[in-house]
Amino acid sequence: MSFDYQKFIDVLATGPTVRPDLNARLFLHQSAKLLILSYKNLDPNTQAIVSKDLRFIAKKVGNYKSCFVNSLLYALTKERKYLQKSLQILRKLPVSLSGHTDDFWALSLSLRDSDGDGELLWEAEERREYLAFLHAKAEEKAKETYTQVCGAGSVHKGFTDNPRVVLITSQLLAMGHAPTEIALNYARILQKDHGKQVLLVNSCEYSSKATGAIASSMNANAMDNYSNFSSLTYEDETFGLFQPNPAICSDAGIQQCITKIDEFDPSLIIVIGNSCSFAEAFLQRSYVIYSPTANAVPYVTNAKFHMHDAPREEHLATMEKEGLQENYEFFLPGAYEVQTKRSSTTRDELGLPEGRPVFIVVGNRLNYEVTEDFLSMLEDISSRSDAFF
Repeated sequence: MSFDYQKFIDVLATGPTVRPDLNARLFLHQSAKLLILSYKNLDPNTQAIVSKDLRFIAKKVGNYKSCFVNSLLYALTKERKYLQKSLQILRKLPVSLSGHTDDFWALSLSLRDSDGDGELLWEAEERREYLAFLHAKAEEKAKETYTQVCGAGSVHKGFTDNPRVVLITSQLLAMGHAPTEIALNYARILQKDHGKQVLLVNSCEYSSKATGAIASSMNANAMDNYSNFSSLTYEDETFGLFQPNPAICSDAGIQQCITKIDEFDPSLIIVIGNSCSFAEAFLQRSYVIYSPTANAVPYVTNAKFHMHDAPREEHLATMEKEGLQENYEFFLPGAYEVQTKRSSTTRDELGLPEGRPVFIVVGNRLNYEVTEDFLSMLEDISSRSDAFF
């Protein structure tokens, strides 16, 4: 294997039964990712040894590590029973602001896994229930942190007296990354066309370095250098920028974000994405609205949100179940291409040749992420192979 497997096993099997410190958690997650990457290439005997080691450890350690090891076993084997055990333990763990936030993102990927036949292993309602639980716990802890940092807060000053707007994103990269591009465009429009003073906050909640109790293959990107800048220029507009240092999901980092927003004192907070642990802590003094990065109901409690198309039956059912009918404001078409469900089709119906590879690009943000450079790359690849372009 491409890492020190024995050291990984030793760290898992020894040490405190409570949540390990940050450095230990970073080591465990990095080792777990390397194990996940190499596991499929191991011979069956070695796979059996690894699985046996992990099952033994899961029964002998405290709740945090047991949760972590069972989720790792799930990532390796895709057997539901392991993640179900992790989820049972997760409900018993002490609430951690960054830990539960990080676990939200890890599970948002793990709970979308499918089996060898392409069938989803988890129903949509199951995913929503688990993720809503984690988000609510993280949000509860964030409100405690807000009170410690900001006290009682200030009264909403309205848009006339207070032109300051905060945009929050969980991941800020470069152009070609749809959430980044939307955040930058919102910032430019609000400042240039509407005279607002904008601060863009990258919370790093979708972190490049996992620190929670759920092991997964999540491998988010990050641009650490943003932590060194207090402003950003986009299309000749310069606005404020804040990113925690280090650029990872941590209690200290989220507290830094809360402190910065408190100092900026906005009347409007727009969350670019489907979740944010701390945005609703500012509801007593700011109007908070979510602009989701998919056509889905975001994870909110009291904040407002919009969608990218008229709510479908499943969206309305979620709103009713979670009491969010009054939180929905409007739909804003155009930001994302909303796909309708389609039945299967054949090569002949699409005019595709038989017996040749076909490149298929899927996603709900292709109008942002499929650039001319990307298409040129595919054309170059197909010209050197038998692929159809």
